[in-house]
Amino acid sequence: MIQFRTLLDGLNYQKKCPLCKEIMVLEDRDFIEKVEYPRGHEYQKLSFALSRKSQDIVYVYTATGKVELKLGAPKAWYGDSTGYSAAIPTAEVYSGILMQGLTVYCDECGQYRYTLKLEADLSKELVRSVSLNSETISLDRDGKTHEIRSIYSVDKTEYAVFGSFAESILKDKVELPLIPINLKDPQETLDRIRTLLPFL
Repeated sequence: MIQFRTLLDGLNYQKKCPLCKEIMVLEDRDFIEKVEYPRGHEYQKLSFALSRKSQDIVYVYTATGKVELKLGAPKAWYGDSTGYSAAIPTAEVYSGILMQGLTVYCDECGQYRYTLKLEADLSKELVRSVSLNSETISLDRDGKTHEIRSIYSVDKTEYAVFGSFAESILKDKVELPLIPINLKDPQETLDRIRTLLPFL
């Protein structure tokens, strides 16, 4: 598994899509607030909710790796038969490690993406580690789409083939031992997988 020195190094692992050469973008669907400022700017921060029951937010600054825990007002929710119950959170409640996935993808062709595993130490208020969790590439060959997903965190590769209208040609994804994706020649990775299929 590839470890990155900083969060910014991880976000810049592939600045451009290896297939269409367009700029990669950060998936922002899991963020609480819109990501302001360009990648690497000292004020750029990513925001994550810590609880559904309160408005506690963790901010991670991409340039510095600093982590900030902002405790908000708790939301009231129905507990047991006694009615509303809520607890005021404290920093000690979150003295552990935040683990969060961050996906960077090509918004132009949609055929390449990678996911980072971010570990932030909430008590020390800093990013503890950033690693490449997985990367996925889709190749259109012979009227079919071949999807290869190398999952580095568990040392395996998943392979699926789709025909027209996204019908799956393989009943399920095929799991293989880890085959890192050759981003300079993705066809070589596909050829290696096709060679192994008869032996599974």
